[in-house]
Amino acid sequence: MKKFAIIIPALALALASFAPSAEAATLPEIKGRFDSVEMRLDKVMNRFSDVIDRAETLGKDTTEAEALYNDAEAKREIAKSEVAELKVMLDGAEKITPEIKAQAKVTKESLKDFKETMVEMHDRLKELFSKKPVADDGEPAGVEDPAE
Repeated sequence: MKKFAIIIPALALALASFAPSAEAATLPEIKGRFDSVEMRLDKVMNRFSDVIDRAETLGKDTTEAEALYNDAEAKREIAKSEVAELKVMLDGAEKITPEIKAQAKVTKESLKDFKETMVEMHDRLKELFSKKPVADDGEPAGVEDPAE
């Protein structure tokens, strides 16, 4: 589950694109950041899909994780459309305008919504992999009684 330690900071970097220090960045630099954001969104979703598939092959109940995955997929599409809209605005701009700032705020919120869902899905998957199988008697499966 250490792979997830990489995902969350990557999303945080994507969200930091319009932090106050970003105002000093040039428009091409900002647009470049958003080009990479779209690729990261897809990459993160593919990783979670792989983890869910692995959990299913191990016989774990992934219903909750799959529901969160579907929710995250919808939020990813919203975030990607907001990023695309912002990129279009940046293409024709010579400087950062109030309209661009407003769209950046909307984009940032959609990325935050996506991140929150991803963090929740990460937590559910982490729980799935940390659970030990339980036998019918309530004891962990495969654990022998030390008294025997």
